[in-house]
Amino acid sequence: MATLLALIGAIWLLTIVVAGAAGVFEAGRGRPPLALLAALVVPPAVFLLAYRVSTEFRRFVLGLDLRLLTAVQIWRVLGGTFLFLYAFNLRPALFAFSAGLGDLAVGTSRRQTAS
Repeated sequence: MATLLALIGAIWLLTIVVAGAAGVFEAGRGRPPLALLAALVVPPAVFLLAYRVSTEFRRFVLGLDLRLLTAVQIWRVLGGTFLFLYAFNLRPALFAFSAGLGDLAVGTSRRQTAS
């Protein structure tokens, strides 16, 4: 299952990179960015569908090590570097504050669980 998911992820990444390079996500003035919307909505929708339909996939997801999943999020803390790049006029404020503060908030937050 892990190999299959890695392969699907690699194909999705390649598709997004190629589509971005081809300008697929540039909607133009006055047109809604539907391709970008699809790129954001399709992966979670496919995950939810697979989780709902496949018992094997559900078992795989529920068996993942939560410590590993939490450790992966530490990279989000590095999103704070966008704020430093903004300070040196290397990133626009709109991007730096939304990406930097958003990544920091997600990377440093802890989920509270009931005892």
